[in-house]
Amino acid sequence: MCFLSHKDLCFLRQLFHASDGGTIALDWLTSSDISRGAFEVNHSISKEDTTPLVVVIPGLTSDSTSSYIKHLAFGLAKHGWNVVVSNHRGLGGVSITSDCFYNAGWTEDARVVIDYLHHQYPKAPLFAIGTSIGANILVKYLGEDREKVPVAGAVAICSPWDLLVSALSIPKSSY
Repeated sequence: MCFLSHKDLCFLRQLFHASDGGTIALDWLTSSDISRGAFEVNHSISKEDTTPLVVVIPGLTSDSTSSYIKHLAFGLAKHGWNVVVSNHRGLGGVSITSDCFYNAGWTEDARVVIDYLHHQYPKAPLFAIGTSIGANILVKYLGEDREKVPVAGAVAICSPWDLLVSALSIPKSSY
């Protein structure tokens, strides 16, 4: 079943339910989906799979429909990685199902998704990529959990290092 289709790209959607009732859309693109043309995405990976797995945490208001996320996911899958985009609560076409929203300081969703992926696919090396606000969330999570983090590597792309300065630099006319 294909959730999202854009030219040669489809994601397979998995709804992940957090313990507080929140819903996070996990959109999957596997390396075998790309090798098969990504027109019929119904491939799931087994617990025994050793293909590297990367979770992508998008930026503010971005999700798996964002061009840069699709481009990143496609490039990773094309080079032999399995990819899952962890869409923020309320994004990617999923309704808010709890009274908790995502923000730049909220690391719990990244924590529970990464922990879930680590336990579901224990033989696959797990990596994480965060972009923009997603990078801020990822770096904060890595600092909070330090050696307990089950990832082999992580990348932060365009992280807003000083959120206050970043917020003040947004022109008031843009809201």
